[in-house]
Amino acid sequence: YKRNTGSVGIALCCALDASWQGQKPDLGSCPPATMQLVAMAKVVAVLCAGLGIASDADAVMTHAEAALVDGYGVGSGDSETRWDLYWVPDSGGGLIEGGDFIRQLAQHYSKVLLLLAPVH
Repeated sequence: YKRNTGSVGIALCCALDASWQGQKPDLGSCPPATMQLVAMAKVVAVLCAGLGIASDADAVMTHAEAALVDGYGVGSGDSETRWDLYWVPDSGGGLIEGGDFIRQLAQHYSKVLLLLAPVH
């Protein structure tokens, strides 16, 4: 459908048996692990630095956020709704917005990359 033209996709292997329940998902028997989300944020930071793009909501989106832009995301009633990483587990056993979490971590790791960059 050409929704991904000019994009880079990063996927996690998680959320086995996940389903949407009311307002938030049941992330299934294998929810996204903190280590996976941290690794994803590091990859996002490196890609953004290498491609010269900002790690903001205009350039870095979860599949669920991109689906919202295209009109088939959470709450659209579309049978093709994409909600992956819309919510991710937080450290207290609840859920937080996945895109914000990944972008905030990526921005942190972008600063670390700058500190590690060789000086010419």
